[in-house]
Amino acid sequence: MSEIEIYLNFDKLDKLIENLDPRAEKIVEKIAFQVEAVAKTLAPVDTGALMNSIYTSTKQNNTPPNVNVKPGVRTYSLPNAKINEAYVGPSVDYGIYQEFGHFAVNGVFVPAHPYLFPALFQARAMFNEIWKELFV
Repeated sequence: MSEIEIYLNFDKLDKLIENLDPRAEKIVEKIAFQVEAVAKTLAPVDTGALMNSIYTSTKQNNTPPNVNVKPGVRTYSLPNAKINEAYVGPSVDYGIYQEFGHFAVNGVFVPAHPYLFPALFQARAMFNEIWKELFV
């Protein structure tokens, strides 16, 4: 019986792993900004403050926009994003109530006007196509 030698060359795999983070970061960023763009088109508009407050926080860009809002409306920023992470959302505190609905002071339920989840689902459709860029 003869010996069989197997040689495994991991050069391409090592190269892929070495270059994965910078490319993955760009893809995460691209998808996040797509979610932001769609969310802004879907956000309910009364004064425009909610729509104008939607922003993306990434490793490169982690500052919320300068938003002109009504007096008494608080703005805040999300934590700094790490590599391959992105946060998309509004900087006005009532954005969550628009997304999920809420009970008004008089006890009447104010229905939701979702804008972030639908934007995320639309971007998810393009996720696989964009993610393929990592392996080309």
